Parts: sequence; structure tokens; C-alpha cells
Amino acid sequence: PGRVASIENMIAQGVDAIIIQEGDISQLAPVLKEAKSKGIIIGSMDAGDADFVDVFVESDNNQLGRMAAEEMVKLIGGKGNIVEIYNDAGSMIRTRRNAMHEVIKDYPDIKISAGFVYAWPDFFPDVKAKMEAVIQANPNPGDIAAVYATFDGAGVAAAQAIREAGLQNHIVVVGIDGDPEAYAEMRKEDSPFKATLAQDPDTMARTCVDKVFELLKGNTIPERHIYIPGKLITRDNIPEE
Repeated sequence: PGRVASIENMIAQGVDAIIIQEGDISQLAPVLKEAKSKGIIIGSMDAGDADFVDVFVESDNNQLGRMAAEEMVKLIGGKGNIVEIYNDAGSMIRTRRNAMHEVIKDYPDIKISAGFVYAWPDFFPDVKAKMEAVIQANPNPGDIAAVYATFDGAGVAAAQAIREAGLQNHIVVVGIDGDPEAYAEMRKEDSPFKATLAQDPDTMARTCVDKVFELLKGNTIPERHIYIPGKLITRDNIPEE
């Protein structure tokens, strides 16, 4: 409701363009269609796509998922049992998970031995408890080689469970997003959290604004849907606090 009121306000003020950041743009369809009918340019920054969107800029979730999985494979030497943490309700999470499955297809010695769905929004205690249960079922060093977390928050919760079980030297965790919480976890000497794929919101925002201005000038843009790649972050290149 707050977003709808803001957009109605913008339409009343006669703005030339509206950029929606994050969330789900389809939930705002009626009011954005009204904006569009008045000639207002609509940009989406990681907020999903719809037929009324003029330019859609998002993270390349396939690349994020693939690179996180490739780093995981490297860290475990191409063999071992892995645990996946996911929730197929999110389209970007599905994309990241599928990308990992594609990567490990080429490694016959890697097996997904366990997996679980995280609760939302209260994911942290849920992931930690479920990871503890997986560890109880696979308690020995070497039973589990890695955890593939489809977003960093789940990875941080899993890392806590792993450390408390004393298995931090035997299980590696990789995540996705470049969350400051993940960086804080990765800085710890005894952290099993070894890598994340950071999204690049700065480039996403710049690109979205640039393309919207091109459209305002009456120019056409070569691509309406633009993917922004992420960056691999390990202990060696964690951004400053």
C-alpha cells in the first residue's frame, strides 16, 4: 500500500520516469500501468519483469549460482557429499540452485547427500536447527564436504552450526549475495564460510538509470533486459568493514 500511494503521488506530480527497486514489480501492476498510460518510463532494478517495464536490470543469478558452485567444487577437490539449502518459492533461488546442479553433473564423485528448505522470513534459527540435524545424521569428519547456501544468510546460520559441532576444518560453506553478515563470518579465524558471490548493486543502479535517461531522450536501447554479473569474494578480497 505504501508503494502504491508513492507511485500515485509521482503520477500526480507528473514525473517522467519511475524506477522500482527490489520487491515484486507485478504486485504494482495496476498503478504502474496507469503511469505507463501517461507516458511515464518504467524501470525495474532487480524487481522482476512485466509487460509494462521499459528496462529491466538484474543480477545474473545463473552466473552467481554457477560461480559459487565452481568455487565449492574447487575447495573440496571435486569430491565429497554436499548439503544444499534452498527454497524454490523464489525465482532467483531456483536459478541459483539449478546452476549448481548443472555444475556438479560433471563431477561423479560429488553427491548431494542432504538438502533442506529454509523458512522465510525467520530463516536463521530454522537453518541452524536443520543444519544441526544434518550434522547429527552425518557426525564424522568427511561425512559432509560442503554446504551450498543459495543466499548468504542461510550460509551464516549453517556456519554457526558447523563451528559449534567442531567440524569447521572439514566442511566448507559457500554462499551468494555479498552480505556484510557473511563478510563478518568469513573474517573469523575458524570460519568454514569460504566464499560468496557478491551482487553488484552499484553497477545495477547506474545501468538502470543510464538506460532510463536514454529512453527519456527518445533513443532506443539495444537490450531491454540486462544482466549484471557478480564477483567472487574469498578471504583474500573481503571488502573493508
